[in-house]
Amino acid sequence: MHIDDELVRKFFGRECNEEEAKLVADWLKQHPHEAERYYKESDWINEPGAELPREGWDVMWNELSRSTSKKTPVLHWGSSIAAAVCLLLGSLWFFLPGKKPDHQLAARLPADSVIIRNDSDTSIDRTLSDGTIVKLLPHSVIRLSLPQWDTARQVQVEGEIVFHVAQDPKRPFIAYCNNLSVQALGTVFSVKEQRTAKQVNVRLYEGKVVVRPVRGKGEHRTRDFDSFLLPGQELTISPAYDAPQVTWFLQGQHKQVVVGKKRKGEMLTVQPTGWYEFTNQPLADVFTTLEVLYGVHIHYHKTTLEKLFFIGRFGPGDSIDYVLNTIALLNDLEITTGSDNHYYVAKKR
Repeated sequence: MHIDDELVRKFFGRECNEEEAKLVADWLKQHPHEAERYYKESDWINEPGAELPREGWDVMWNELSRSTSKKTPVLHWGSSIAAAVCLLLGSLWFFLPGKKPDHQLAARLPADSVIIRNDSDTSIDRTLSDGTIVKLLPHSVIRLSLPQWDTARQVQVEGEIVFHVAQDPKRPFIAYCNNLSVQALGTVFSVKEQRTAKQVNVRLYEGKVVVRPVRGKGEHRTRDFDSFLLPGQELTISPAYDAPQVTWFLQGQHKQVVVGKKRKGEMLTVQPTGWYEFTNQPLADVFTTLEVLYGVHIHYHKTTLEKLFFIGRFGPGDSIDYVLNTIALLNDLEITTGSDNHYYVAKKR
């Protein structure tokens, strides 16, 4: 019997018969590097929203776009896994209860929605009603439907937003940007729309996301894909929907670059597991990553960081003060420390 993608996915979906399951389990033991790709997909099988066919994602996108085009209230603010997978699934596959997708389409979004807009030159943080924390970078916008929020957490992004998604197994969190959908669990990720370069970047800091294309009404989509990211990875794609490019924006000492830490009553923080490094990244992107890693707020005027890039490595024990002052020294900047973990970046006078 030939091993192909369909058979392996049936195995991870617990839809194989005994003969097929034994065959796939033996194949995975011989090809352990293949297990991680399918394992990441299998993580989503029982997650709300993962069962939607592509038409379902398209419907949600079309309805969200339509709802936000009408007059809406605006709120302004100025300021060794592969081996483990083989072992687990090879021994426990028959004992796990299966759940097949029901292929229900998403409900239609109502017409009224709310816009949260950041028209300032510095980032702002806002907390949504479900506990999700969103960081709006300068000149960014997020749109959401309050009436539907209790059943489907769907938002539309313009500009750059960092999401600290509150866990809710019954309500998937889906962010749309430029005809891409990003579905997340309890996760820290960012979506960045680069209007001049006509591309979208999705970065995963912690947790899980899957990125899919969606098609607007009357639009042609040249390629379908499901991209599952690992923490530290970034997906880049152009509006033409060529094959997405997945790279590491955060390199580290260990394969698992970061780990999420949660304390009762506090927001999830992301910490490096060893040394980590930036490779010729725009300084604005570096500061966004440092805000996530250290749970701080770094303020700067957009023009201050224009055409500034950074290459460097830091250890897990390096303080944010050390990191920021090192970056400032190399880029002729100065750092001012404020209260409550706020830092202010300016050009040296």
